[in-house]
Amino acid sequence: MELEKSGNSISHSLFYEYLEESQCINKWIKEQPIVQDDYLDFFPQWIKQSNLNKVYGLNRFKNKFISLGTTQTLDWFHYYTKRAGKKLRLLNGEYPYNRDVTDFNYDEDFVCDYNELSSSDTLIVSLPFSGNGSYPNNFEELLKICSNKKVDVLIDCAWFGTCEGLTFNFNFECIIGVTFSTTKGLNCGNYRNGIFFTNINECGLGLQTEWKHGIHLNTYIGFQLMKKFSPDTIPLTYKFFQLEVCNKLNLKPTNTMHIALGESKQWKEYRRDKSDFYRINIRKSIKELYNEQ
Repeated sequence: MELEKSGNSISHSLFYEYLEESQCINKWIKEQPIVQDDYLDFFPQWIKQSNLNKVYGLNRFKNKFISLGTTQTLDWFHYYTKRAGKKLRLLNGEYPYNRDVTDFNYDEDFVCDYNELSSSDTLIVSLPFSGNGSYPNNFEELLKICSNKKVDVLIDCAWFGTCEGLTFNFNFECIIGVTFSTTKGLNCGNYRNGIFFTNINECGLGLQTEWKHGIHLNTYIGFQLMKKFSPDTIPLTYKFFQLEVCNKLNLKPTNTMHIALGESKQWKEYRRDKSDFYRINIRKSIKELYNEQ
């Protein structure tokens, strides 16, 4: 069985078949409609369609901005942090992009003790968490500490659409923004599109949204797929096969379909930073079983 270290999700052929059969890309090329406003209105509805996860608190945010996947929002948050003269902090096991694109200090900037955080810090946290496909350790306690200490937090929900059994509760004062995309949940990695929820007004993503400077073909494709497929499509399709792969390889399944966890002795090369997580991407093994049925 083929295993990976990446965070890429399961490739679901029905997404691509629908794009081909509906000829939506050809239609867009002929008419080039701008569906940005419809996309921004529908995305929160699509999120709430999930019956396998619970989402609270999105209505806290008055602004919805276009984002190129979640990555453009992450880039904005790096800028926001620098402009405020603060230090970006990360949890061990977090999405490595965030440490690799900035002057991140591996010895000082990972958060080991939540109580060490201060108002001069900002924090990006992925949910599902990149390190373990579930929640970060003591996640609610972390958000309470950040709220008390006025640490600005961005929640990156890039893996939403590939997970089940999670509660996304954004009702914490420290959370200044939340970002979702269709990259993983609807396989839009080659035509990235996403959304940023925030109460911040002066923001580059806000200006780009106002000027309609998004990539309109990407937004159109994401909109068509969201209308056709729910955010529970991948979990409903592949949960059984995730469990089968984990059983065969003696791995622990997680809330995220393409992510499993191993014991340290056998899976040392899959360790995430200095965390206790040995994260294995099993998406290709899942598809192998799925294709054999």
